[in-house]
Order: sequence, then C-alpha cells, then structure tokens
Amino acid sequence: MSSLRTVSFSICAILLISPLCVAQQTATAPIVVILVTDRTGGPIPNAEVSISPPPEGLLPQMTTNNRGLFSIQLEPGEYDLSVRENGFVSFTTHFQLSASTDVRKISVVLEPGSGGHVEVVPEDTSRASTPPAPPKPGEILSLSSYYHPEKMILSIADIKSLPHTTLTVHNVHTDADETYSGVPLISLLAKLNGPIGKELNGMDFAGYVIATATDRYVAILSIAEIDPTFHPGQVLIADSMNGKPLDTQNGPFKLIVTEDNRPARWVRNLISIEVKTAH
Repeated sequence: MSSLRTVSFSICAILLISPLCVAQQTATAPIVVILVTDRTGGPIPNAEVSISPPPEGLLPQMTTNNRGLFSIQLEPGEYDLSVRENGFVSFTTHFQLSASTDVRKISVVLEPGSGGHVEVVPEDTSRASTPPAPPKPGEILSLSSYYHPEKMILSIADIKSLPHTTLTVHNVHTDADETYSGVPLISLLAKLNGPIGKELNGMDFAGYVIATATDRYVAILSIAEIDPTFHPGQVLIADSMNGKPLDTQNGPFKLIVTEDNRPARWVRNLISIEVKTAH
C-alpha cells in the first residue's frame, strides 16, 4: 500500500493542474480531469464537485483549484457527476470509464443562476413569451487557442459585462482623436488560461494572434505585443467610440492597437481571435 500511495502521489505531481484525489484504487485506474468554467470561458475556482457512487477513501470535500480544475483517479465503471457553486445553476451529467481509458476530460460550463441550484419557476400562462432572437454571425466574437480545449463565444452583452478600459488615440486616416472603450485583449486571453505576465516565457513567445473581420480582412500580432508587461500601449477589443456603440461600419467589435502609427491593424467588424504557435 505504501508503494501504491507513492505512485498516486507521483501522478498528482506530474499533472500539476488540480488536487488529485486518489482512493484505494489500482495504479492503472483512469484519471478524470474536470474543467469548470462560466459561459465566457473563465475558470470557476472552489466549485463543489460530487461523484456518485463515491469510491472508497474519497476525500470528504472536493473543490476545483484556482484554474477551475479538479482531477480524480477512478476505477472503470459508470458515474454521476455533480458540480455546484453559489451564483450558478448546478450541473449534473453521467459518464462511463472503460479499462482502456487513460485520461478522461470533462468540460463543465456553469450558467448564472440563483444559489447554486436549479430553480423551478411556475410557467406563466397568462401571456405568451417570445424567445430572444439568436445573435447574428457578425454580432458574436469567437476566441480559440492552441492551449485551450474549447472555443469561447462572446456576445455583445458578454463583452459589455466585462471590465472596460477607455483610451484616446489619434487616427491618421480621419486626422482626429478618437476615444474607445473596450476589453483589453490580454484579459480575454487570460480567460483562455493562457500564459500571461510572469508566466509568459520561453516557447510561449512563439505564439501569435490572428484577428479576422467579417470581410476576411486579417491582421497578425505576436503574443509579446499584446502583453503589457513586454510591450507598451494597449491592444483593445473596443465596443464603443466617443461614448456611443460602434456603428455598423466598424462594429460591434473593433481591434485597436495603440502603438501602431497607422491603423492598418485596427480590424473593423472583428469576429474572430485565434491564438496559434509557430512551433
């Protein structure tokens, strides 16, 4: 048993992504990795994780780490997974592990809700309700990265709800100062759990961003240009100019690169941000 615990501890040290709960299982038992995020892709730390049937020796309290990750080693079989966190609707799912499974990844997206539980509201039959129209293709911004398992989709409302930065730049095309408000691109990359700031080093500098517009106009920036700890200025996903939402010619999203002398990389009608690597 002592050697078994040594092997289990070694697996935990190698993963370095979340506290790995190891019950009394064989060293070859599959590992389940659970990533818990909100609908913008931001990690949710300290979310309560429950697994049924609970394996022997399971820790009484299981929560995600500061990157929204939780890992556990389980014997092959069928399990029910529940994830709860205050302010979100609880999530439940059923999954199965086979003997041939090495690592099973489960992505959990928690939707905003009341008290961390599903709230049942009686249907109001006195008046008909019209579901909101889905956003048009140009009204959403997609973000994807080689280091993030899933694409993140942000609506106009999602961007508006995030912390904003306001800055004034001179546009040589219009020969006028323009004041933009929006979300720093580095903040969105952080939601993809990418290396930023002090964590950005070595091979990470081979990363670059492809910004694409609705008309397929493309601009490319290196990761170092986006991170303010390495490069001056701001790279902003703007949603308003001079106190008003961007017009149809520019918005709803526009990439602003403050250190560029010419606004050639100020991508209008921005719809996509892709993070790739030269390696």
